[in-house]
Amino acid sequence: MLVIRNRLIALLFRLCAFAVLLWSLISYWSTLPYAYTAFCLLEIQTGLAYLAALFLLIIFNAIDLRHGIHGAAAGGYMPAMLGIVAYTSIGGAVALGYSLPIHNLLNPSSILYSALLIALPIAEWLLFEYKGNVRYYHTITWTIYPVFFMVFSILRVLIWTDAPLFQDGRDFEFLFLDFFAEPVHWVYSVITVLVCYGWGVLLSFIDLAMGRKSREQSNLLQD
Repeated sequence: MLVIRNRLIALLFRLCAFAVLLWSLISYWSTLPYAYTAFCLLEIQTGLAYLAALFLLIIFNAIDLRHGIHGAAAGGYMPAMLGIVAYTSIGGAVALGYSLPIHNLLNPSSILYSALLIALPIAEWLLFEYKGNVRYYHTITWTIYPVFFMVFSILRVLIWTDAPLFQDGRDFEFLFLDFFAEPVHWVYSVITVLVCYGWGVLLSFIDLAMGRKSREQSNLLQD
């Protein structure tokens, strides 16, 4: 089965995922040099967005139990939810491979949080969400977030000139966002948006393929 059709299992998984991810986020947050730093980090922003979405899913899932335990659990609006899944996984992967090492933030809390940020959203999507409702043009709208993140990062530096993100005085999580230092950083930023878009297209392809297979299985059962 491409979707686990048990509302109780889905609810328990989502509750555990929410609790573990929230705990790991708080643990990671406590290791940051400044309290405001968290709001400017990609992995924290995407993690908070996913926690908000997961909280709503838990509520809808609990309400849906009135229909009984057996059956597909209430899911998210996938044209938006899969975008959140895409960027939480990007946030976790980029944190582990780039931002944590370069800013000397590697510790058990940050590693655990980043790993959960990759694993939990993808697992929830694969196990419990309906497949096949996403279209490739939705991935274009998902690129709004990386553009927003870049604009936000630049404006923050221009407005709060004496508020570095890290103890070494750096103002940007990603060094290529410092357009004032090197003009070529614009090129890296465009490449980053294209990579994010490509990851979204890949997840959409997988979602559509799994949705198609699910419909074929349903048709076979009906025949």
